[in-house]
Amino acid sequence: MDLIWQALRGSTLNSVAVEALSGVKLPADLLNSADNLSQVEADLGRFAGDSETFLRSFGHPAESLWSKAGLGNVQSSQIDGLLACLVKIDGSARTLSSCIVDNSDFDIGSIADLRTAVRAGETLDDGPVPELVGLVSQLDPDQLTDALNAQRKLDDVVRALAAYPSIGPQSAGVLRAAVELGRIPLQEIYFEATPAGLIGIANETVERDLLLRNAIAEFSPVLELFKLDGKCPATSLDAIAKAVIASTKISQEHRSALYLNQSVDVAAFGPLRERWVSLVAKECEWRQYLSAYGREAWPARAR
Repeated sequence: MDLIWQALRGSTLNSVAVEALSGVKLPADLLNSADNLSQVEADLGRFAGDSETFLRSFGHPAESLWSKAGLGNVQSSQIDGLLACLVKIDGSARTLSSCIVDNSDFDIGSIADLRTAVRAGETLDDGPVPELVGLVSQLDPDQLTDALNAQRKLDDVVRALAAYPSIGPQSAGVLRAAVELGRIPLQEIYFEATPAGLIGIANETVERDLLLRNAIAEFSPVLELFKLDGKCPATSLDAIAKAVIASTKISQEHRSALYLNQSVDVAAFGPLRERWVSLVAKECEWRQYLSAYGREAWPARAR
């Protein structure tokens, strides 16, 4: 009767265990042998005691970190090899922990930091220390950090660009011009053009710009003559060109007059030119009344 009550109480208190063992079938020679039942009961008692001691000392196995290691069921023949492997892991973990502590000056606080340091050491290629250190040892730590961060960003950009088709080696000026062109807003008249049409317009624009650049390059000696550089406004080029054309129309006999006084006072020349224009206009006016003398100099030199 006591066994029945114990069985009922046990099924209530340990319903999970009862459900797990519900499908277990015990052999007939065990059930029909009092000696075998006694031996099994003693073994189960020892197992239960050991399990309770383990649970008090180490906690439930399901809560252990080893439950996530994915070891699964280990065969008895594999236990010795597993223990030897765990001993090696323990030694490596202790060495790794000591390495992290010993290199705390390099801000190594995790395995990821240690991997970065190892990769940096591999890039040194076991070169001679003075040749590798050079002027770096003289740099301020903050400057060195900024330089390393800049190099890291540059490496990230290079890796990102590697995902796109290569445009070949280009100078910094070409790349800078491409970036500036990309920032220029596209005019609305080009929105309806096809890609092929835009390429044609771009080619024509480039050809015109090349012609203009070549013309300016040929015009550079004139700019040097007037002591102007490439920073002069484009509006002044028209006046300079007209001055050059006008100079070609001066006859050879009058050219010497241009060199009489090369340091002309521009401020004084303006009023003087206005007076000269006024005199010429008056001369033309009174010559209309003396048309018989024509356009020759008058009065004659003999008079």
